[in-house]
Amino acid sequence: LRLATSIPADFLEVLGGLVVSFGALENSLSLGIWMLLGGASVLDQEKYQIVTAQLSFEQRVWMFGSLYRQKFPAEDAKEVEELVKRCFEAEQKRNTHIHSLWVGGLEGAATRLKLTARSGLKVNIEDHKKEELIKVANIEMDE
Repeated sequence: LRLATSIPADFLEVLGGLVVSFGALENSLSLGIWMLLGGASVLDQEKYQIVTAQLSFEQRVWMFGSLYRQKFPAEDAKEVEELVKRCFEAEQKRNTHIHSLWVGGLEGAATRLKLTARSGLKVNIEDHKKEELIKVANIEMDE
């Protein structure tokens, strides 16, 4: 399948990797919520899936953080706060890159175009090398 775009296929592959990586992060949050609610037993699995199925990413992050702090009150809160912060940073990077128009760039780059109009029209244009996008796509939560 070749989409009508002027950016090279390897850039499309990396952007697809970003989507897949973020989906894995969302699923990890859901799994964490299920475990914090009482485990992922086969009998309770459907109930826990219902709890998280309609949650936005933001709601999953806040629910995971709250349940973690409730279950482990003596643990260092800084760790869970850092995890929450990193989840939101990953979401922002994903949104920035996925909700943009990508066109072919110069010298092995792709150009990201984003229009915003919250306080007047603003056009953001950035060239990205494939390696830069790979860093974004490789969501690293264990640093």
